[in-house]
Amino acid sequence: MLRDYLRLARPLDWLKNGFVLLGLLFAEAWDDRALVVAVALVTIAFCFAASAVYALNDAIDATADSAHQSKRLRPVASGALSTDQARRFAAGLGVIAIGLAASVNWRAAVTVTAYLLLNAAYTFGLKRIAFLDVLAIALGFMLRVLAGTWGVGIAPSGWLLANAAMLTLFLGLAKRRAEIVSPNDSAATRRALLNYHPRLLDWLVPATALGTFGLYLAFSLDSAIMRQHGTNLLWLTALFVALGLGRYVFLVFRRAKGENPARDLVGDWIIGLAILGWIATTAALLAIY
Repeated sequence: MLRDYLRLARPLDWLKNGFVLLGLLFAEAWDDRALVVAVALVTIAFCFAASAVYALNDAIDATADSAHQSKRLRPVASGALSTDQARRFAAGLGVIAIGLAASVNWRAAVTVTAYLLLNAAYTFGLKRIAFLDVLAIALGFMLRVLAGTWGVGIAPSGWLLANAAMLTLFLGLAKRRAEIVSPNDSAATRRALLNYHPRLLDWLVPATALGTFGLYLAFSLDSAIMRQHGTNLLWLTALFVALGLGRYVFLVFRRAKGENPARDLVGDWIIGLAILGWIATTAALLAIY
């Protein structure tokens, strides 16, 4: 049963909470021990909050998931855990998440609570409305960035929020495109898919990928950002962004990937290289200059 609860929590998807750390990175505040601890606590809080959302979603969608080729293997859909057990697990994780965030300050607690409420709305209705479902996902990632900035006392960057929003719009639309062409009958578990058209998504996915790259490149070439970080070489990190985005588009259109972004990001060595290269190059430029 412990293994089933762990599967229900989906720890692999905690990678998404790396967005909480971006504020600390670009604030160049990694030598502030109190701030590092605060950001770490908020990141852990988001891990618990995300798992609470997954557990609630699986409890609500158990019947539909049982008809899906791969989702039927999930703990609740397969009958390994009951819907009541999943709901209690979700409630407990949610309380822990808010408690951890509250130990930092009220702003962090508000951000985590807003994330939980947003995802409750997503689970009970927004995910059935085309495009609002993807926008809700993007807003969830923006809340992660806010938690790692405003939530811990770092001034939030408009560039950071905009880049997070555009990137997650791209990933969300790519996920919908992968689901709608999947042979797993994903429309049975996502009613919103009925209102998406594959041809429209074939345009929107590369368009948002280009938008993500363009927005990031504009950020890296902004004179104010150059002055803030004392370097005019941040544009070098855009090369890794281009590599990662291009590879992901290739996986979506030529390898039928994209249904599980976290697994695809971890499982592809080229994307892994792009992510590690971006982290290493960004950290080195900020530290050196």
